[in-house]
Amino acid sequence: MPNAHKPLIAVLDGSIAVTGALKAVAVGANLLAGETRTLLILPEGSLVSPSDVPACVDLVFAPLPMLRRSVASLLTYLPATLRSALHLKRLLKERQVKTLQVNDFYLLPGFLVRPLGWKGRIVAMLRIDTRRFGLAGRLWLNVARRWSDRLCAVSRFIADTVGGAPSPMVLLNPVENVSRRTDIDGPRPPRLVFISNYIRGKGQDTAIRAFQRAAADFPDAELHFHGGDMGLAKNVTYRRELEALAASGAGAQQIRFHDFTTDTAAILDGARAALVLSHSESFSLTCQEASAHGVPVIATRCGGPAEIVEDGVTGFLIAVEDDEAAADRMRRLLRDPELAEAMGQRGAALMQERFSPERWVREVRPLLGLPDPVSPAL
Repeated sequence: MPNAHKPLIAVLDGSIAVTGALKAVAVGANLLAGETRTLLILPEGSLVSPSDVPACVDLVFAPLPMLRRSVASLLTYLPATLRSALHLKRLLKERQVKTLQVNDFYLLPGFLVRPLGWKGRIVAMLRIDTRRFGLAGRLWLNVARRWSDRLCAVSRFIADTVGGAPSPMVLLNPVENVSRRTDIDGPRPPRLVFISNYIRGKGQDTAIRAFQRAAADFPDAELHFHGGDMGLAKNVTYRRELEALAASGAGAQQIRFHDFTTDTAAILDGARAALVLSHSESFSLTCQEASAHGVPVIATRCGGPAEIVEDGVTGFLIAVEDDEAAADRMRRLLRDPELAEAMGQRGAALMQERFSPERWVREVRPLLGLPDPVSPAL
């Protein structure tokens, strides 16, 4: 089928840098590339570039206002949102888009195109706990319910936080097909990796304090952080605080900080375990990706990770900000590489079973208004 005749699916996303949500869009676009085209619409000023998305994705930028905690933002938010919705409607019409996926409930312009006259299908993906936003969150969610054709949640955790009727459909992100290294000779090095942007609440501080408790017993162990600051001053400040915390305690020379990289496979291939110690996660592509690469995960019980990591089987689940529990699980995996390898292999098998790309394609096709593939005649 010539590319121009494939249906165009537009995805409206608020990412200002490469995020888990953006990576999920990329995986989905690749899985559907044989039958659709994808138009990814990001906010003006986003740091995402065409090299950050697959070749099958057409990247455009549009005005997309965000509500801030300031008087000026409150006064300008509604008129700016209306202008954004009108711009988005024109874009969808010009590109002849039939289906719009709005990648979270707070992206109000994506829903307002409907009362402004756009006739296409709107699918709302819920990726964030609405309760974190108070009254604004409830209002945004009501708008999403009113003007979308279907609400979908990226995890059971998020679906359970929404309430009301109808309940959102749970659409679990598919695991990306990965090629795990088979040439690793012997146990993986005693390296713990934390892949996440430097954002307060992601739990890098917990990881440092926990590692400092265990470092003296494992002088060869290392803790590596990989992430970006998304161009935000508050994230730059947070990274500096983390670096100061790491330098102030035991094992300072064993802790490394790295910038953002897209080559997470190389990071995971050389890791004994991956850390996901957030205060809140709607799903956690990092947990999923690490397990898919055969790496056990130490994660907090903060929402989505509990649907990915099986405690004591594919990794460990601990309470949020529990430094001692995190240190204990680090010790177990650093001390016992065979345990780490067995957990990682069980995790890789579970990812293919629970989050298979084939299942995701079957579930997403009717949501996006795509016809079932025609079976060849017998």
